[in-house]
Amino acid sequence: MEWKRIISENTPANPRFGHTALLYNRRLILFGGKTKISTYTQFCDLEIFNFDDKQWSIPIVYTKSTLKLRSYHVAELIGNTN
Repeated sequence: MEWKRIISENTPANPRFGHTALLYNRRLILFGGKTKISTYTQFCDLEIFNFDDKQWSIPIVYTKSTLKLRSYHVAELIGNTN
């Protein structure tokens, strides 16, 4: 394995910690977490990086009113992951 810096073709996800990250079908899936710029801000967002086109996207799969802000949680892929 070799580490390689990948430069995004569009605006990257916000810096964060306490999030979950999954790798699925050449996509990095980020969810939640928090950041500290001047104060702590918690996220309830889903951001996906596509390694093929080097683009970040934010799919609309829920509304923020249906999920609570979260950090230091777990995530797992379930079902067919081929």
